[in-house]
Amino acid sequence: MPQEQMQELYKELKNAQSTSEYYAPFLEAMKTLDTEMKSLMEPDENGWKLLDPERFRSFSEKYRDAGIKLEQYLGRTANTTDPAERETREKANKLAALMAQDAAVFRHYDPRNPDTQRSLPSLLEESRNPVVDISTAKIQSVGGAQSSRMPMTIIGPNGEALPGVFTKAEIFDPLGSFDRATNLAANSKGVTQQGADLLRNFSTAYKNYYTANPDPTRPVDNNPNMINQLLLQSRGNTDSSTSWTMSTDKIAQQIAKVNGLSVEEVKTACGKKALGDLAGRMKNMAFDTYIKASEIQMEDKTRVDRKNTGMSIVADVLGISHVICHSEAMKIKTADGKIIDGTFMAMAKGVDPNNPGAEARNAGKKSLKNTDGRALEAIADLQVLDYICGNVDRHGGNLFYQFDEETGKLIGVQGIDNDSSLGTRVPQLKNERVRRLPVCHTMGVISKKTADKIMNLTPAELAFALRGTVDEKSIQACANRLRVVQGNIEHSREKLDPNSKEIKYPYLQELTTEEFATADLSKLTDKRVDNHFKKYTIHCPG
Repeated sequence: MPQEQMQELYKELKNAQSTSEYYAPFLEAMKTLDTEMKSLMEPDENGWKLLDPERFRSFSEKYRDAGIKLEQYLGRTANTTDPAERETREKANKLAALMAQDAAVFRHYDPRNPDTQRSLPSLLEESRNPVVDISTAKIQSVGGAQSSRMPMTIIGPNGEALPGVFTKAEIFDPLGSFDRATNLAANSKGVTQQGADLLRNFSTAYKNYYTANPDPTRPVDNNPNMINQLLLQSRGNTDSSTSWTMSTDKIAQQIAKVNGLSVEEVKTACGKKALGDLAGRMKNMAFDTYIKASEIQMEDKTRVDRKNTGMSIVADVLGISHVICHSEAMKIKTADGKIIDGTFMAMAKGVDPNNPGAEARNAGKKSLKNTDGRALEAIADLQVLDYICGNVDRHGGNLFYQFDEETGKLIGVQGIDNDSSLGTRVPQLKNERVRRLPVCHTMGVISKKTADKIMNLTPAELAFALRGTVDEKSIQACANRLRVVQGNIEHSREKLDPNSKEIKYPYLQELTTEEFATADLSKLTDKRVDNHFKKYTIHCPG
């Protein structure tokens, strides 16, 4: 994004209307930052001014202050109904998204090394979402399904080569997915014209029926919840929450009820094959819809792939980027000139617990004993990151283990597939838990370094970092979960003896890397708690 567009937005905001008490402080901070940026963007007699430690510290402080005040304004006016204020907010939101992109690059910049010092113009150039030209590559892997991926290697934020995959934009659209499934079923062999119409109009008839005949268990005003409920009510006869097999009889019953027909009339019109085809497609989308609509509470038309990017940003802000795979927004240009929007996701470091391979040949029961503490600290970092980001789908299949190949000791973990995150749920107490999401009361421990970082991070800073990547409600929920963790850390520091390292639930015991090496694993995996230690140390390969 050219610097001129950022300047144009700032110019418009200076002349915009706002009644918020937070607007003037934001403009004042932007004025100070603008003066600093203009100075750094102008070359002197020696050329571009390099961002040495002193210049970078001064610039970073002003950037941080402007970002916080901008986020405070956006947060305080989120629910405004005033047209002028909403117009001002929209412009401020665009500016915040641009600034957040720049801030992501600044976080990785090290001004201490004279050999790698850069000028502000060169750093800003790196911050813009690039369009990668792949016109000479085969692009068949990009077409077709939303989940198709293209292998590629990029240069990471610290100059390292990052092999990974490009995934094109994925939108959470349960109603659209359901309608596509019913349209495909309508083309099955043996379907009558009446049956085809019943199938194609299933979701519309369902919504119309339950709008006219309200049922508190059947929402119709929110498409994700409506489709999720329809799928839940169509499952087979089972009490298992993990079974998502669909019942053709229940599907026929649903179609019959909302159309005022008998079940036999529906079965005759649609045919066994069409109902079976629809059941299979509904099964494929059921669990994903349930997770996103019910557990994450993701809004309709949300960019799912950007959740990965958002979680990578939060890990960066907390200084624990190593515990999940790096992700970033990216666009690619194909041979025919088409621009495809999506996300780059780096390959995981470590071994898959379901297929460990040679790297884990020395792993075994002793892999968790007498370690240097890095692995348990990484698990502690991952669980607090998962909570702040609201990641509800951390399990053994999206976690990689890292071993010392000679000793077989576990030295780290890295989470993958982080798109089931950054929703609107903010659980706090043990009995409020969401599936696979440990609350602070069950974590047991936290890294001292990470705890200090969390306490020094303001919710406004975190929100600013996510601006332009995820939606407003998800940003505010993430900031609220940060507040919950901060409150728990503060409470634990008041209640726990700082000289004692005994793990006492529901408090968060702060440990250094060395102290993690001698932490009481039996306390961390206590049968009465549910946390990442209990789940992942017992499933350690070997």
